[in-house]
Order: sequence, then C-alpha cells, then structure tokens
Amino acid sequence: MDEETLNEEVKNQVIPAVPPASHIRQQPDKLVFQKSIQILDGLNIQAGNTNGMTIGTETTQKVGFHGKASVQAAAVTAPSGGGSGATDAVDISARTAINQIITILKNKGLSG
Repeated sequence: MDEETLNEEVKNQVIPAVPPASHIRQQPDKLVFQKSIQILDGLNIQAGNTNGMTIGTETTQKVGFHGKASVQAAAVTAPSGGGSGATDAVDISARTAINQIITILKNKGLSG
C-alpha cells in the first residue's frame, strides 16, 4: 500500500474521544495538555513526509533540549572583520563554514 492510500485510510478512521481527564482538553483541531507528556523508551514521534511538523510555532515560544532551560530562538550574527584577500584563504574558509552553520541553524529554527 502506498503512502497516499495509507494517509487516506488514516484520515477516514474514527478516532475515539479522549477519556475525560481534567488535564486534557479536546478542541476541534487539537488536544491541549496541562501536564507533562512522557513517551516511553524506544518510541518515536512520527511526522508527515509532505509538510512535516513544527515544534514552537512562534519565535517567542520557548523550547529546551536535553535538560537545558527553555529559551526563545536566538539570533546569530555573521562574523565581521578579519581577512578578505586572496592570501587569507583559511579565514575565508572559516567564515564560509560559519555562515553555512548559521544558515542551517536559522533553517531549523534554532536561531533568529
């Protein structure tokens, strides 16, 4: 069965209502949790292949990883100064690598 057919079957399934619990609110387009969510060891969060998913939908929302405090998306400034001539190949190469890292962080939403 191809992914598109599988997605259509999943869309057409009737998902039972969330059991009544004071810490879970069901809204038309989402579930709102008022407690931490724990995912058991060895399990994964799967995202769609077409549109993917977003964690933190605004730059002002805070996200933390690996036990670090939650923070807003930080801005990273490209390096300035240093060499720019043909004899400064190491400096130019380092700047290129730094700028590529900054672009990757921005594209992942980890930098403003």
